Amino acid sequence: MDRAVRRSDRVRLHRHGRTRAQLRCPWPLLHRHQCRQIPAVRGSPRRRGPQVTPNEIQNLIGARLASMPDALRIVVPNETQTAPAKPYLILQTRSRGDQDPALAGGAEYSEGSFVIMVVTDLNARTARADDLAYAVKAQFPKALRLAPGLAIRLSSVLGGYPDDVSWRVPVQVDWGP
Repeated sequence: MDRAVRRSDRVRLHRHGRTRAQLRCPWPLLHRHQCRQIPAVRGSPRRRGPQVTPNEIQNLIGARLASMPDALRIVVPNETQTAPAKPYLILQTRSRGDQDPALAGGAEYSEGSFVIMVVTDLNARTARADDLAYAVKAQFPKALRLAPGLAIRLSSVLGGYPDDVSWRVPVQVDWGP
């Protein structure tokens, strides 16, 4: 039988004189299996804050848009009103989903996205519409916390398109916990 020291036989010590398994545990006096029993170390569900309703999300995003310098008029679908003078913004819910990763429940959260449509005159150059769309996008930087449990994940300006009477540039705002 070969008595040569193999790589697998050696115990590599960290610079503090402990093995790597001992360093994984944040409390050096506990054994490795005891670390798993402490809920703050492993297996605890992420605290996401209270679940925000769709109406609260719409109000928070609308308030953020209203605080812009030279704020445009905001139109929300299913409100009885005529279209205002251009340019204006249309605030639409694109998608929304409720999630609960815990088997026992109690860790539910919502995620989804909004589309903020910048509406300008047709055949009046796209530069003005694009400038307004990027100003709207600047109001929703990544990781902006609007409320406890509600943060902006990403905002992006999508390609503009014409309809019968106007030019529209959508700005997509993704939100989640």
